[in-house]
Amino acid sequence: MKCKKIFSIILLAMFIFVIAGCGENNIPDGISEQAYTAGTKALEITDSYLNYEITKDDAQKQLEEISDRLIEEVKTSSFEKDSNVETCVTTISLKMFNDKSDSDIRESRDALADRLGKTEN
Repeated sequence: MKCKKIFSIILLAMFIFVIAGCGENNIPDGISEQAYTAGTKALEITDSYLNYEITKDDAQKQLEEISDRLIEEVKTSSFEKDSNVETCVTTISLKMFNDKSDSDIRESRDALADRLGKTEN
């Protein structure tokens, strides 16, 4: 009986650690939480466009707003890779503005996902 109780407590503790670990952000080194969040939002917007859920104009406007905010954050950021995220978001926005092909946009989207550590397998 005592062994079952100890086993139950150990199992419960392991379960709590597993659940707690699921909520972690896996922000790559050198990227601030703000840039990571903005980059993730940019990926969502780009994916919505590529999946025909929003128009190119709507996507481009939203990405431009994110890019403008990132430009300001990069000026004061001590994180070395924040500018890489900003450059990727700006590139996607400019490709949409200049009517580049969806494959060109997807290539830039994938580059942003790679920098954020969100590559698909």
